[in-house]
Amino acid sequence: MQKVEFAYLNPSGIHNAGRKLLPGNFWFLTSQLKEGEKLIGLYDRGVFQNAPWLHSVEEFLGFEGHVENGLLLSLGYFAVPQAEFEKLVVL
Repeated sequence: MQKVEFAYLNPSGIHNAGRKLLPGNFWFLTSQLKEGEKLIGLYDRGVFQNAPWLHSVEEFLGFEGHVENGLLLSLGYFAVPQAEFEKLVVL
């Protein structure tokens, strides 16, 4: 797989591909990851859901800013293994 700086995953597969994490800030979420797992957020925009890869604190804060402004609803955070990530990525 090519190296990507950002990615969106198919949200319908997140529940089966990853394990749900306890909510918290970026540092708490990443502390729950095991070797080879990626942090994925699951958000609802009203008409659809999206599941971005939260690869940095800046990316995380960008999405959480939309939650605070009422543009998104956070549905949870997931640890997704690299192999499952590659199957679900839609960029």
